[in-house]
Amino acid sequence: RTFAEKPHRGSETLSALVGGTCWDVVVVDSPNGYRPDNPGRAVPIFTALQDVRRCLGEYRRRGVREVVVFVHDKERPLEDGLARKFVADTFPDKIATTRVIGSPWGRIKGLLEITVAVPQQHY
Repeated sequence: RTFAEKPHRGSETLSALVGGTCWDVVVVDSPNGYRPDNPGRAVPIFTALQDVRRCLGEYRRRGVREVVVFVHDKERPLEDGLARKFVADTFPDKIATTRVIGSPWGRIKGLLEITVAVPQQHY
C-alpha cells in the first residue's frame, strides 16, 4: 500500500533505460512476484514508465510515433492494478493506453501492453 501511494524508481542498475538510452520497446519480466517473499515488478514497471515519459522529446526528434511497454504475468492482480495506476498517474494527459494481449507461449495467460502515443508537438 505504501509503495502505491509513494512509488519510487529503481536504482540506475535496474532502470529499463540505463545510460539514457530511449528504447522504443521495453519488456518488464523481473523480479519474480509469485511468492510473498518475492519483490514483484512494481518498481521496474514504475521506473520504465517514468523513463518513457522522460524520453518523449527524444522519441519525437527521432520520429517515433509510439512506444510500447510489455508487462509479463499480467494475471497477478497486484501488478496489473499497479501498472494501470502508474499509467494513469504518469500520463494523465491520456497519451497512454493499456490492453491485454494473448501470449504466444500458451502457458502464460497474457501480457499487459502499455502503448504511449508520442506527441509530435512540443511536450
